[in-house]
Amino acid sequence: MVSKRRSNGGIKTFHVHDLLRDLCVQKAKDEKFLQPSCGYSQISTSPRTRPILYHYFNAGKELRAGIQAYRIPDYCKCFHSYCFHSFKKNDVILHRSIFTDWRRSFVYKLLRVLDLGYMMLEDFPMEIVKLVHLKYLALLIYSIRKLPPLSSLWNLETFILDTEKGQRVILPQDIWRMIKLRHLHISGELDFQSTSLTSSTISVLCNLQSISHLCPSGSIQDVLARIPNVTNLACHLTLSNTTEHLEFPDLSSLELLETLKFHYQTFGMVPFSVPEPSKFPPHLKKLTLIGSHIDWKGMSVIGMLPNLEILKIKDNFFNGPKWETGDEGFCHLKFLKLSHTDLQQWIASSSSFPCLEQLVLNGCLDLEEIPSSFEEIYTLEIIEVYHSSQSLADSARRIQESQRYMGNDELKVLIHPNFEEE
Repeated sequence: MVSKRRSNGGIKTFHVHDLLRDLCVQKAKDEKFLQPSCGYSQISTSPRTRPILYHYFNAGKELRAGIQAYRIPDYCKCFHSYCFHSFKKNDVILHRSIFTDWRRSFVYKLLRVLDLGYMMLEDFPMEIVKLVHLKYLALLIYSIRKLPPLSSLWNLETFILDTEKGQRVILPQDIWRMIKLRHLHISGELDFQSTSLTSSTISVLCNLQSISHLCPSGSIQDVLARIPNVTNLACHLTLSNTTEHLEFPDLSSLELLETLKFHYQTFGMVPFSVPEPSKFPPHLKKLTLIGSHIDWKGMSVIGMLPNLEILKIKDNFFNGPKWETGDEGFCHLKFLKLSHTDLQQWIASSSSFPCLEQLVLNGCLDLEEIPSSFEEIYTLEIIEVYHSSQSLADSARRIQESQRYMGNDELKVLIHPNFEEE
């Protein structure tokens, strides 16, 4: 059962009916594939599948040396996937003593998947860099500031590091030698050693498809030149010096980039402006803009992006009391979200969003109403309003009634009293 959909209509989260879950668990037991249970581990013995060691723990338990009590059966000579899961992140703490066995036992040496994303580590375990067959690595380390050399993990394709919000993590210089890397995601701020970007030998990660949250202390253009085939990019730029002038990075060379998230944070009003459309990726489909405080007139540039289908504006990236949308632009936009803006008056014509299917307004407390011209946008399928003014909610209902009168009974209007969880 679908619980929440993505802005492009895909499934983001879903629920499984308890009867279906019971069926899946029983089937897994019958085939001796996987038996997830609270408090102990199970190992796959099916000849048709790779062995899996799977630990599943109740929330609130702290694991120390006692984790070694979960012994590996004698018949298991090696396994390829090692996953720890809890009901909630941070509920289980893994201490360094867990890795003592890893140095002694060959059974860990062929690991291809290591998922510790739900278990908090005190620091980066150096035993991991010896697992040369790893293709997938997920870690949760809140206090880490700098990663050790990782190039020995030459097979690694996906690296996920969850850290404290806003924590800057410096990647090692040898990251540029990890040529198989496809996905690099750090929840804090991702930075590089300055020497790695100024080296005379330029290394390029041709296989890298997604990276977040990029926050280089040096030139962002030097970083972009080394990831030419990225399709999903999240940037987080922070400035505190009011004498600085930030320019939006030139992304025109990233011809495969389809999804861009740009987060601009400043302590003081640092000058910033939206560049001309030619500075954006030519095939950009999804754009999320956060922070910045640019005048709404800058939205005219965004409206000129020819392939844009999904647009999210958050935390006053554009600010000011009035947004007047032109008659042209946003020709292929299907999804529009405005979240936590100080916008009061929105003026638009029926030709402003000819393909719009979904409109989401979250925490727009000052916005008086949705433009009445939306009554003539017959591609609309849903309007969602979260924690906003009564007049805004009433305008959404009026649009629904008007479209029903014109024969469109498919438009849904959902009014939520609370903020949307993002």
